[in-house]
Amino acid sequence: MCNPKTIRHFLPGFVLVSAIQTLSGAGAPCGTSMASYKGIAAYSNGDAQGTPQSCNQEEGKYGHQFDSLEFATRFLAEALSVPPENWKSDPRDYVGTASDSGLLSYRNGAGTPPEPDDVIVFEELPGQPGLPHLGIASRVSGGILDVIEQNGASEGTVSLTVVGTDGHYRVLSAAAEDTGYKVIGWLRKRPSGTVIVTSPKRGRLADNGKIPTVVTFDDVASGTGAPFTSGGVGFSSEVPMSTEGPQVSNQAIGQRHSFWFPSAGSSPNFLDTHLSFRASFSADVNEIGFDFTCFGCDTRKQNSSMEWVLYSASGAIIATGSRTYDFSNWHYRATPFLGIGSTTPFRSMVIRRKSLSSPDASGNWFLDNLAYR
Repeated sequence: MCNPKTIRHFLPGFVLVSAIQTLSGAGAPCGTSMASYKGIAAYSNGDAQGTPQSCNQEEGKYGHQFDSLEFATRFLAEALSVPPENWKSDPRDYVGTASDSGLLSYRNGAGTPPEPDDVIVFEELPGQPGLPHLGIASRVSGGILDVIEQNGASEGTVSLTVVGTDGHYRVLSAAAEDTGYKVIGWLRKRPSGTVIVTSPKRGRLADNGKIPTVVTFDDVASGTGAPFTSGGVGFSSEVPMSTEGPQVSNQAIGQRHSFWFPSAGSSPNFLDTHLSFRASFSADVNEIGFDFTCFGCDTRKQNSSMEWVLYSASGAIIATGSRTYDFSNWHYRATPFLGIGSTTPFRSMVIRRKSLSSPDASGNWFLDNLAYR
């Protein structure tokens, strides 16, 4: 029998204490139902609980029994009618590639909190190196997120704390070092009739015969800070009353446009984002794309996340998304391009860059040639 470990969740005014069993070793017999949500059971992996191995070495209808991916795929299919063949996300970055599976995605710390039925994406658990862990949110109430899972805690459930600050929501890790449960983000089934977000390529966005408008920032004096308008687009800080928002520049640390954007024209000016910005359009937009480059690039591989939120004219969130980039061995001879296409028109968007390993400590980034239509 595994010894229970105590995890403390700190909330304003009180401390919630919950018992979580260790993550590996002998547990309930192989295939025993440990917990269920909406009629979908999470099964024990027997003596292989908390390891990459399967206690019965069999492939089921939804994958390798009884791992966390099998349970998440089975829940999506049987409870939410998401076909298993739709699951095409890259296991190295489930959150960043969620749109490949037709799902919405939110990084931990996003402006949208987790809710029941979300797929919760964790970093690897002890005993399962290199494998992200998945669970399903079964309840979110009073600052507590309950998750049902397979091949993790021996009871098949874990409870974590959700903290909301300044409109951003973060799920805290479990305090006990041997249990982990560090949340990367959460995935959500798109509501019926929702927006479909695509990634148009540089120079064309989409072949619909409509030429995009391009913002080069050359119509604004270098040194102009937000709020300002360039190319008919309003640029402002993502955070109201921010003292350091986006700014038009023609150089950074003594280097001019040709250094930062060698494969993209339109010198001399570019946008120094200071991590994030909001772009507002005078009419509905369906597609946007821009050249960008990092400054203070990440040293870890696949560690830089470009995240966006699309808003309607009324300010309602239409869609969110992200894409992960590897700046660990970056050189400025190439210029990345990020394209975003939406089936539902949007009127404004917020774009930010985050470090996945240290969300509160990211490098800056620059942008130019923002095209929209």
